Amino acid sequence: MWDLVKRQYEGPRLRQFVKDYIKGCAKCQESKPMTSQPKAPLLRFDTHVKEGLFQYVSIDLIIDLPRSEGYNAILTIVDQGCSKAAKFILYNKIIDAEGVAREYLHHLVPWFSLPKWIISDRDPHFASRFS
Repeated sequence: MWDLVKRQYEGPRLRQFVKDYIKGCAKCQESKPMTSQPKAPLLRFDTHVKEGLFQYVSIDLIIDLPRSEGYNAILTIVDQGCSKAAKFILYNKIIDAEGVAREYLHHLVPWFSLPKWIISDRDPHFASRFS
């Protein structure tokens, strides 16, 4: 579009004018290809204090950290319910879904029971199957 306009017109802020015009043009927006994928909808959890802590949790892995005391990664578990509390568990980068479940059972289940919801980013560490 800019090549077509600059052939016949000139001006100090012409390029910016063309950009702004295209942004506001309904026909241009209709024919513009989608360059980004639509984002997943955000879900609101209606949690009540009476349900207790760590009933709606998010789990994520922080990996490739400098080795400290034999560990090089952190498993983060955050209460998405009423407290927003977080639990950070040290581990080695080599962990699978069974290892994550074992850590959760060891560190959180004795105090808070099993969660009703677990949110993750579909990390490959969570995708493995175990019997």
